[in-house]
Amino acid sequence: MNVYFEFLSVFLLIFALGCTLAYLPGVLKMRTLFKRNLIFLISTVLVCALGNSIHTSYIWSLCFICLMFNIYSLLTDKRKSPRKILHAVVDYIVCSLIIFLSTCIVAMIDNIPIKHIILERFEDGSYTFTPGHLYEMITTSIIWALIVVNYKYIYFYLLHEWEERQNRKFTQLQSQKRNIETQFEALQAKVNPHFLYNSLNSIAGLATVDGEKTRQMSLALSRFFRYSMNREQEVMTTLKEEAEMIRTYLEIEEIRFGKLLSYSIELPSEFESYKIPRMLLQPIVENCIKHGMKGNITELAIHISFSISDNNLILSVKDNGMTFPKDFIPGYGIQSVYEKLNLLYPHNYKVEINTEPEKDFRICLYQTKAPDEKRG
Repeated sequence: MNVYFEFLSVFLLIFALGCTLAYLPGVLKMRTLFKRNLIFLISTVLVCALGNSIHTSYIWSLCFICLMFNIYSLLTDKRKSPRKILHAVVDYIVCSLIIFLSTCIVAMIDNIPIKHIILERFEDGSYTFTPGHLYEMITTSIIWALIVVNYKYIYFYLLHEWEERQNRKFTQLQSQKRNIETQFEALQAKVNPHFLYNSLNSIAGLATVDGEKTRQMSLALSRFFRYSMNREQEVMTTLKEEAEMIRTYLEIEEIRFGKLLSYSIELPSEFESYKIPRMLLQPIVENCIKHGMKGNITELAIHISFSISDNNLILSVKDNGMTFPKDFIPGYGIQSVYEKLNLLYPHNYKVEINTEPEKDFRICLYQTKAPDEKRG
């Protein structure tokens, strides 16, 4: 029986290792019953491959263990009672009986005595006997059942704690996401009225001068706010959508200023799917027009470009208008840009305002990942 106990020990160790690996998150995503039997089969094959002498009785014993394991698992998988100590006691008793009965199967098939068998008695009271293995079978069953049950509950306790930590992290991330969306919506609600106020003032100024331009500007403003309102629940937008929104905004200002304003937008097609905060550039472009039109300027040229450098997304807004004064204090529009970046890219962005050799408002978003391509 000693050989069988060694065989059983190796099997239980391999089976425990297989269960540990298989129940880790993301490993062997299949039905629990099939997973258990697959691990059982692999463990048996490995033990048989490692063993030098595998008796038929050992295979029958493992089949019995497998059958009882599946039956007991099916009965206990949907436990809802919180009495963990009672569960552990029941598991320990069942596990001890299964291991003990498996040794009995080997003993019966291989004609190994379980109890002492007296072969011959002598007149002086002495006798000869064949020793049985009952004590050894009981002791081994108790020890292995204790090890198996303790391992099971310690492992699942650690797994449960890990899952709880992951759930807490997920809940915190969801809460942070909701907070960011709420703050972004509040911020956006302030930016849109600011732009609307300026646009309506421009329309009012044109109304008494040029009715056709007033009509065109009103339609362009309608398109602009249709874009904004249809996406008001979205925090991020693609560069393509942002460029379209900026183009619509510049059309509004072009109607207002006529030949005094020209613009160009450079967006390579391979960058169109990258995402940035919605309405990030509009306050910057608005600021260019507000400050650039001061003085005796004949034409304000605005150039907007999007590029990638070392996995960093570069957003650039250049113009040839008047440079920023030394005591320049950002207005609410520019402040909203900083607030959005602090909210969505904390410590992962850089803003540069250059005046030499040309006026350039540049935003660098660090380590921007390329969007996943759609698979056919």
